[in-house]
Amino acid sequence: MTTKSVTIGQGFPRRVRLLQAHEFRQVFNKPIKFYHPYVTFCVKINELDFSRLGVTIPRRNIRHAVDRNRIRRMIREGFRLHLSQLGHVDIVVQVKQGTENCEKKALFKDLSLLWQEVADF
Repeated sequence: MTTKSVTIGQGFPRRVRLLQAHEFRQVFNKPIKFYHPYVTFCVKINELDFSRLGVTIPRRNIRHAVDRNRIRRMIREGFRLHLSQLGHVDIVVQVKQGTENCEKKALFKDLSLLWQEVADF
């Protein structure tokens, strides 16, 4: 029996994404939460050999698509950099209102600290 590990390199392939509503519901059903003023990480252990990521950014919280996409890219980049440390968990990142006003470097640093907390979990 071989295990299929995921190395995603520079991309973000479909198999490491949470795409369907039932996948998000599974994570939201009694998750372990990690809080920050700008984001909340909902984490749940999965039965796979790799971690998966879902991102929710409501339009009412971040009005401009440019800002939503920038924040989404930062979250995905942090996930990619910490993937080897995360184990096998499903993570949904919920972005809160006002995140678009945060300085880019400060947000990325704070996200890195949250990724490390999840990895230590």
